[in-house]
Amino acid sequence: MYLYKNTNALGAMWRPLGEPAVVAAVFTPAEKLSVQNLMDAEVHNENALTDKVFFGRHPSRKGATLAMSERVEWIQIRDQLVRVMLSGVSKAINFRPCCLLGPDPAPFLDPTNLGQHKTPTEKLGILYTGRAGFVDLGHLRETCDLTEFVWTRLQGAGGVVGTVIPTIHGEATIKKEVPRTRFVGIAQAIANDDALGHEVVSYDKHTLGNHHSAFSPEDLCSNFLGTLVARMAISTGGIFSRKVDVALTKVLKDLGVQTAAESQKAFDKIKTKWVNFIDSQSFVNDDYLRRRNFTRIPFKAGHPSDAATPGWVLTSLADAETFYDYKHTLGVITPILKTDFPAKIALIRVDAKARYGNDFDKS
Repeated sequence: MYLYKNTNALGAMWRPLGEPAVVAAVFTPAEKLSVQNLMDAEVHNENALTDKVFFGRHPSRKGATLAMSERVEWIQIRDQLVRVMLSGVSKAINFRPCCLLGPDPAPFLDPTNLGQHKTPTEKLGILYTGRAGFVDLGHLRETCDLTEFVWTRLQGAGGVVGTVIPTIHGEATIKKEVPRTRFVGIAQAIANDDALGHEVVSYDKHTLGNHHSAFSPEDLCSNFLGTLVARMAISTGGIFSRKVDVALTKVLKDLGVQTAAESQKAFDKIKTKWVNFIDSQSFVNDDYLRRRNFTRIPFKAGHPSDAATPGWVLTSLADAETFYDYKHTLGVITPILKTDFPAKIALIRVDAKARYGNDFDKS
């Protein structure tokens, strides 16, 4: 007699009645090191890591259909070694300051020279794209890395209920089991919420880098683009940061990215409307930002490159947000729950209208 155990990427597993569901495995130091070396190189795909150990043991089985006993061994490696190691991956996400909308303090960027992601050469700043308006690479790169981190931790936990995943500004708690096929989408949603919470908290802080930057026209779209770049990089496998370089180049090209000179021309069209730019000191003023965008729908500047926004920039996260609870904890005395965001944003809109007039949320 057999009992059904579970279904996974390698197919259904069965075990005899009364047999222990989990058998403790022994892994050699060399096997653990092989996994760690790949993780240190930013390879976090659980299948690739498991394959490294399994085919290290059975090199002749590459490309072959695995027998049931081999499938059991593969899953044992994944569950008892790889996932345990992935669950402990540190939140090593580089801090990227918001670039602010304007040529200062970060210059408009040359899209052909953006450097390598997560290295000292990576560029931060603003670009203009005809299909998605201004894009802030500080926001994009940060949410990109957070998406990959959350995806890694989801793999480590197997998507089980009760998993708590730290984020940059708070934490997410899984409240219903996440299928493996949804790991990346849930990670995107959590990263997006974490970035949104930062905007909510920043608005009421009238200090440098907060109120005069919160909900800037490019912020929410740039955040979401970061999650899309991460999804592309994850889907191609390999070293995450190098895949980000490739994905970022493609995304910006598809969005009609402009040269630094053309980005400046786009900014010149809105520099006394969306912001109050006079010179390099303007950005320090609390009322620098005159327009706020509370959606992912890009504001267009009226540049000759302007064109329809692709559907994938505005795509819905479907029911991804139903799999977790989120709370913002950084810089606040009482945590702010995701469920509180709509009410707080409504208050921000009232305040912004009073401060900046009826067009506060219009391009």
